[in-house]
Amino acid sequence: METQENSFVTPAWPEWLENCRCPDELFAEAYDTLPDSFRAALKTAIAAAFFHFGQNDATTGARLENPSKGFRRHSTSCPAPWALTIFDENFHAPARLMAACVLPALCGVPLLGACCLGKNPAPENLLALELCGVEDTFCVDDKLVQVLISEMGKGRIMLLHGGDWSGIAHAAAVFNLPCMAEQAPPRLFVANPEAFDLDVLAMAQGTNRVALTTRPEGRIDALYLENPASPDPEFGEHSPLTLGPGLEAFWLWADLAQDFFRVRHLAFDTI
Repeated sequence: METQENSFVTPAWPEWLENCRCPDELFAEAYDTLPDSFRAALKTAIAAAFFHFGQNDATTGARLENPSKGFRRHSTSCPAPWALTIFDENFHAPARLMAACVLPALCGVPLLGACCLGKNPAPENLLALELCGVEDTFCVDDKLVQVLISEMGKGRIMLLHGGDWSGIAHAAAVFNLPCMAEQAPPRLFVANPEAFDLDVLAMAQGTNRVALTTRPEGRIDALYLENPASPDPEFGEHSPLTLGPGLEAFWLWADLAQDFFRVRHLAFDTI
């Protein structure tokens, strides 16, 4: 038996958090001042995420009953009630921020939010949040985030590289909240610089053109090739992710998937 109705009440942010909401004028300034090419790249990244993941936003339930064996099993799966992405003022990688926000939206999480630790979130991050539909962005400090976590109940948390997340991670563990933490910036390499918009890529990943075209030692987290369908054997075995032209603002985490944003429950009894 499959059902398609969501079975929980949509949660809400606490009233006190409204005082921390990021001002609308910062979003407007970001939209007006950043280049059209960057905005287009973010929109392409959102479309690529829809293509890759699809939508998995239904609430489903199933029952398995076997009288001859004497057991009955009930299983349910639904979107997590809320998801919160946390970064600080020094984080300047909207590609990775958007990757953390688009996926829970595709999974039907009803309440999506972002918290910047500090008063001045990077304009490129604000543009990314606006384009992927995160309407609730707050400027807070570490202590307020911990208070928020204590009041919200079960949800999901993503911590993006750049801050000391020990206090927030501890609070998440205390309240048994699944938490994804980016441990370090990814190691990127553009093998065919002439095929890519390096300015857009640098802005999307919070780096610079020189770093992008300097091959890192050892592992490469993302390789940018002119023809990723036919990778150069010199690079193909050194990276889990290969991206082609036009995907300068797209990002994937190998350890972040749709299951992270779904709540599952199993119940067993005897017949």
